[in-house]
Amino acid sequence: MAIKVTFNAQKVLGQDFTIIDTMSNVQKAAKGYEKLLDAIDELEQKNAKKSEITPLYEYGNLINEYTVKNVASLLGLNKAQTKKLENMSRSEIAEFYAEVVEKFCQMTVPSVKAMNDYRQALIQANLNPANDETSEDEGTKDPK
Repeated sequence: MAIKVTFNAQKVLGQDFTIIDTMSNVQKAAKGYEKLLDAIDELEQKNAKKSEITPLYEYGNLINEYTVKNVASLLGLNKAQTKKLENMSRSEIAEFYAEVVEKFCQMTVPSVKAMNDYRQALIQANLNPANDETSEDEGTKDPK
């Protein structure tokens, strides 16, 4: 049974779009996802060369840019229609794209929240490193 994802764009583009998991659409989704990840990697490398941590807003801008590009590609939109996407809810566009990538490619589109959560986990891990040696030593300590 085909997997279908619908993009409700009647108000902005004059029609709703339903795409199915054809090999062509799966390849478009995967290729767009790959380009997004490559762009994120380039951004991080650029900032690493300057010994800077990538600001979260830069991730957000990049994710938004590639989400619009990738949705336009999946729907076969022309430049004028793609421009009209800017008048749609960002969350509706992002939810549609995330659903396509998840259902067609079994992957998760990066989000600023997920990147922030990961960054916070790394910070916490560095602040509170697990010290297995201490727990072992305490367990084998001579009680005398």
